[in-house]
Amino acid sequence: MLSLTFGDSDGVAIGDGVLAIGSPYGLSETLTTGIVSALDRTITAPSGATIGGAIQTDTSINPGNSGGPLLDADGDVVGVKAQIESDSGGNTGVGFAIPADTVKGGRDRADRRRDAGPSPDGGPDPRRDERRREAGCRHRGRGRPRRRA
Repeated sequence: MLSLTFGDSDGVAIGDGVLAIGSPYGLSETLTTGIVSALDRTITAPSGATIGGAIQTDTSINPGNSGGPLLDADGDVVGVKAQIESDSGGNTGVGFAIPADTVKGGRDRADRRRDAGPSPDGGPDPRRDERRREAGCRHRGRGRPRRRA
């Protein structure tokens, strides 16, 4: 099995050629081509979280190939296909990819968390809040459940 290399998504420019690999509608080993249409878009995840810096592309993104790599002309991963904005739900809209640099940052944070392991006494990890801040999470507090009248 071949592995892919993360490229530098900061080097991507509007008009650059890109390739998308995936399995749209279960059709494995599919490759589509396109260009980078725009940069620094903000997209909304299904959870409601916003993701900034997205790469807009006209490569086909359909059910089954989101989450796959967006490659530059050298075959390096410059993004991970995330979603399409479309009235029909199919590839008649605008596609977006999360930049490789954003993905690498998340991967690096997860590696540090894994390597740190649990706290020595087995209790809550005192570094948790620091890692949450690094990942851009906000603490909402525990709160108390409402009592029923």
